[in-house]
Amino acid sequence: MEKYLFLLLFIVAATAFIYFICSKIKILGTFGTSGVCFAAGVVLSFFFNDKEPISLLSDWFVCFAIPLMLFSINIKKLKDMATSSVISFIVACASAFIVCTVGGLIFRSIFSDDTNKVMASLSGLFVGGQLNMAAIANAIQLPGSELSNLNTCYLVAGGGYLIFACIILPPVARLILPKYVSSDSEQPEDMSILSSGKGGDGKFSLKMILDKWLVVLAAIFIVGISTLVSYLITHNLQDAIIQMLAITTLSILFSLIPKIRETRGTYEMGNFLIDMFCLSMGMMFHFSGSGTISSLFIYIVAMLAIQVMIVGLHILIARIIKIDADTTLITSAASILSPAFIPPIARFMKNQDLVAIGLIFSIFGFVVANYVGFGVYLLLNLIA
Repeated sequence: MEKYLFLLLFIVAATAFIYFICSKIKILGTFGTSGVCFAAGVVLSFFFNDKEPISLLSDWFVCFAIPLMLFSINIKKLKDMATSSVISFIVACASAFIVCTVGGLIFRSIFSDDTNKVMASLSGLFVGGQLNMAAIANAIQLPGSELSNLNTCYLVAGGGYLIFACIILPPVARLILPKYVSSDSEQPEDMSILSSGKGGDGKFSLKMILDKWLVVLAAIFIVGISTLVSYLITHNLQDAIIQMLAITTLSILFSLIPKIRETRGTYEMGNFLIDMFCLSMGMMFHFSGSGTISSLFIYIVAMLAIQVMIVGLHILIARIIKIDADTTLITSAASILSPAFIPPIARFMKNQDLVAIGLIFSIFGFVVANYVGFGVYLLLNLIA
């Protein structure tokens, strides 16, 4: 017990210290706290030989991050979105589902027994983000070493795809798809779907946990009930698919309660837990020679290929149903990349009109991704 308490306090303190360093050293801030946390974790991994307690704690970081990040979503605002944007986001999610399912068959000889789990986890990553990848991976029992590999490779593959999305995709998509026409109806009236749960300056502080005791209790209740329901159905605490689906569903239901949804700071608290997860993932990194190098290279190539195929299929379907280029690009970025990358991509597209829509659907990706990931996993298991 003392070991777990020490690790928990250490990870909290280390993550808080990284936040402080990133706020002081601007060049680190540009990489994002998640990336810095993971890199720091890799360095720390050489000092922590026992990976099991770190893995267990990382699972719980994800469980509690999901409700805190979803509480701030105003699901009712979806009806205010432009029809083309909603359809394009649905196509983006469907494209990820299709490509990752087909990819599971294509890459089966490469990933062997873990193929279904890897592709399901990646579908969660490319619809939602690292939060969803971790939630799905933990639920379907993807080995911690494999999940650490995926996080490592995403730093490279995600960066490569970001360059591709900013520089190559816009001119290509605009040659293929209809031209974007600015319209007031394309912009939602406000950003309350995102901002209701965010604090004034967007910075996390440990004091938030004490000030926001109601949402903290709600998160504990959701995780506790979901874990109990999962255990009663499966009689196995390690089978977390039902647990994760229950946490996601209950979190959405709780977001319908105004007092929960309008509490400021919930998104930041969830994001801090995700950075704690990223740090712990890095701490589980285990370098074991050339086999690791080759597997990392395969993961990087596979990730890049999957991302390109997802956006390629998205553009193809958008061409058929006549969705404009810029809406397609921003909703694609919203599903494949994290919210932090939406503004820079919009700048490269030279279209600031769709920044709000991109951010909104990027957050919605957190909601949808777990369902997509488990769907991919179940379908792949049925096929082979």
